Amino acid sequence: MRRSGDGFITVADGTPRWGRFGAAGVLLRHVDGDDVAYLLALRSLHCHRGGTWAIPGGAIDEGESPLEAAMREFAEEVGPMPTTFEVAHEYEDDHGGWSYWTVVLDVADRFD
Repeated sequence: MRRSGDGFITVADGTPRWGRFGAAGVLLRHVDGDDVAYLLALRSLHCHRGGTWAIPGGAIDEGESPLEAAMREFAEEVGPMPTTFEVAHEYEDDHGGWSYWTVVLDVADRFD
């Protein structure tokens, strides 16, 4: 299904970026004392930068916040979001009129 944010744009330095309104991803983090775990996904070999580890994410749709987009993309690519989480950080990486947002969510339970 095509979404409103799907498509490439060219940023200020002339390079293409996916997401007409920017892009966002979610990094799940579980902290238990000194033990910290992060959830990364292995990209399919059939996609951009296949075979590398990344956070689940994708294009922001028109009218979506970076948090909403990151959570939607996580659900599309990985499955249901954890029901208990706290937004720890939101980082914006601005590429000259196009931004990638990394949303760090602290989750109560360690993931498998």
